[in-house]
Amino acid sequence: MKKIICATDYSNNSVPALKYAYALSKKINAELIILNIIEYPTVWNSDVPKPKFSDFESGAHKAYQKLLNEFCTTHLGANFNSQKVTLDVKNGEDVE
Repeated sequence: MKKIICATDYSNNSVPALKYAYALSKKINAELIILNIIEYPTVWNSDVPKPKFSDFESGAHKAYQKLLNEFCTTHLGANFNSQKVTLDVKNGEDVE
């Protein structure tokens, strides 16, 4: 089984890496996992849209999952998920 993991921070610099990983996954018929790692203090101080503070921890995952989907749609096209693509948002504490 072939897998490619592409981490993104939604920056302009991460777009070419995303496109390359996507093209490569299609070419070699590999599963592509597009990953974003969030850290709550860092996220709160960023310009990325965020939920109300009272709902922040519970709402952050959902908000960032939506943002990741929008980012991929913008840069890979609306049908990007017709391939073997998984979008994953993880809290920095959960990543090992």
